[in-house]
Amino acid sequence: MTDREYTVEELLEDSSFRRYAKGRGTAEDIEKWDSWVERGFEQKILFKEASKQLAGFEFRVDVESKIDKAWKKISSKTVSRQRYSFEKRRDRNFHRRIFYLAASVLLILSMVGIGVFQFSQNEEGITNLEQQNEEKIITTDEGEVKTLRFSNGSRIILNSNSSVAYKAGLLQDETIEVSLQGEAWFETDHSNSSAEPFFSISTSEGIIRDIGTEFLVSTSKDDTKVILQDGLVEIEYNLDGQHSADQAITSEIIFVEKGEMVQFRKNKVINRESVNPTFYTSWATGYLEFNKTSIYELAEYVEQRFNVKVIIAQNDLQEITLDGAIYFNSLNGLVRSVTDVIGVPAFRDPESDKVFIGNPNGVDD
Repeated sequence: MTDREYTVEELLEDSSFRRYAKGRGTAEDIEKWDSWVERGFEQKILFKEASKQLAGFEFRVDVESKIDKAWKKISSKTVSRQRYSFEKRRDRNFHRRIFYLAASVLLILSMVGIGVFQFSQNEEGITNLEQQNEEKIITTDEGEVKTLRFSNGSRIILNSNSSVAYKAGLLQDETIEVSLQGEAWFETDHSNSSAEPFFSISTSEGIIRDIGTEFLVSTSKDDTKVILQDGLVEIEYNLDGQHSADQAITSEIIFVEKGEMVQFRKNKVINRESVNPTFYTSWATGYLEFNKTSIYELAEYVEQRFNVKVIIAQNDLQEITLDGAIYFNSLNGLVRSVTDVIGVPAFRDPESDKVFIGNPNGVDD
């Protein structure tokens, strides 16, 4: 069953795969797709691409310029009427052609005037729409993940128990203003050459602006964390903690570099360190990267991510470090991949919610 070759489109149409990719698969689904993903690198790439498109509910947000659409519509009408004016009179006598040519010129001029008027009216209407454009709010419940995909290639993946309010500008390269409570993954189109930030994320502690990048923002009642997986992020926070528009606010800007986690409050940075960003972002990407990662770091990650107990059953595994990367979408898939990476047995005991790495015989629980 797992020997079949799939395209991304076929995976998206497969109900079993959709359940599996969203973390709601049956035992049969998990066994089937875990085996398929582990067949090789090509399957892992297909899984990653399909999972990106199936990460919870997906919202497509059109930020294409409505001004461009209006101008194209008017231009097409003007051109068609010009063509009609000339072609209809092609076979008439010279004098009548001259007469109608003059009339056509007047018609063209009048149509240009009408076009400019219509364009001006549309532009004014768009301005009004922009002024009336209210924030849209997306929320998630326990165990729920939602994806917002924007037409400029950017996307937001909202983790469970979170809320995001956003306002997408009318223009393609306009910064998307976001307010976040909870946790969300932000990803932008690296091929987009816009000089403006893709996202400007406001939290109670400050503002985060991205510069062509992939990063995670996590907020709590006490602070905000930014974990940067790729690119560059700018954080602006207020030194005095004031947010009143009537007062002069002294703020400070810092830049977060790849592989850094910055934790800050309204008036100060409270922690800044180098981390493995995929340990924090894998819930959104299904991707985990190892770079001389100790077996204990992996165990801590699994315990926090899946709320299970990890037991390292062999003392000789303490010196093992891991390198490389794996793709997974479930705890069972991760356990199987770990077995392949370190070359020792790893398995999950479903009755006790424990994960064993190494031979569990003789281990005192």
